[in-house]
Amino acid sequence: MDVLFLAARVLFLIFAAINLKSMSWRLISCSIVVALLAADMMVTCTGSRAADYAFGAILGAGVLQSVRFLLLVRPLEEYRHESDKVPAYQLPFIQRLFWILKLICSPRGIGWSFKAENSVIPVDPRHRTRASFIASRLRWLLSHYLLFDAATLYIRCNPALLSGASVTSQGYIMQCLNLAASFCQFYAILTCIHCVSAVLAVGANLDEPQAWPQPFGHLEDAYTIRKFWGCVGTQTICDAG
Repeated sequence: MDVLFLAARVLFLIFAAINLKSMSWRLISCSIVVALLAADMMVTCTGSRAADYAFGAILGAGVLQSVRFLLLVRPLEEYRHESDKVPAYQLPFIQRLFWILKLICSPRGIGWSFKAENSVIPVDPRHRTRASFIASRLRWLLSHYLLFDAATLYIRCNPALLSGASVTSQGYIMQCLNLAASFCQFYAILTCIHCVSAVLAVGANLDEPQAWPQPFGHLEDAYTIRKFWGCVGTQTICDAG
């Protein structure tokens, strides 16, 4: 993350909090932010394919987010959070900044008016007290850490994956195993991060357990490509299924 990226994110927050009414000014503000992100995309190279891919995905998401919140919608007027006492556009500028920051940190729309119906699996009713929720997430943390450790061990013991060779270089069966190990590693680390964050937030009384549903959907719902990406694979980053 460099200066261009940080400048783009700061300007995005400021422009969104200003609540520009003119379409011309909204187009200009969106263009400025997108131009900064595009410039950063052109000049940033870490030397690692995985890191470059991750950074490119972050920049791409930033572009889409800018188009959505600066050009297509006026979030301060069109969206509400369940904790809002007054419409967001009536808040002082600094509070609007933090409101926008809270909005973009909630891509699944939990607690927001834009959350799609049935897009997020709610917290199990048995785990809606703080103690039971924390206990359940600690169990998840342990089980998914073991899964992450097993997947990482497999990857480190596979010479093809260590050498950077194609996943197809070991034949079809090994290709499936290699892809499964990579997916399990990604799935497990995201779930672990989510569990730690949930335990800290709920344990510190910053959030209710209902604000931290599981990060991935059920595999049995992945019977179509749309269902997989909308309801299972991207539960952590999307609000529509």
